[in-house]
Amino acid sequence: MDKNNICSEIKFLIEKIFELDKGTIKNNTNLLKEDLDLDSIDILELELNIKKKYNIKLEKLPKEAFTSIEKMAEFIIDYQNTMSDIK
Repeated sequence: MDKNNICSEIKFLIEKIFELDKGTIKNNTNLLKEDLDLDSIDILELELNIKKKYNIKLEKLPKEAFTSIEKMAEFIIDYQNTMSDIK
């Protein structure tokens, strides 16, 4: 899966979970700042959904992954590549 597809999936997931209008989220949207007005519970809900969708077996996603949709996608790709190397 490529970065653009993952970015699109993450944006769709966020729009669905938080009932945002389509197109509200851009690839550089910061998930930890006021860009989306998410509180800590929202971030936890998003984290759980991303971990479930991409089968991420970490207790906590790194904070840096939440600095933008692109950073989250890069983290997911790196994680999946690392896991496939281990198998």
